[in-house]
Amino acid sequence: MTFYVDQQLINDYEGFVILSTEENNGKGMALKPSIDLGGGGCSTCSSCD
Repeated sequence: MTFYVDQQLINDYEGFVILSTEENNGKGMALKPSIDLGGGGCSTCSSCD
């Protein structure tokens, strides 16, 4: 597999780890940022109503 990733994304997230389907709870392959993005979630956003 070949992945093309915008350089700005690599700069912002310090690269990525490729997760297999098993590592991603059966939801297919995914890219996980190398840095911890913190909890965030709904505590910082109210548009999920």
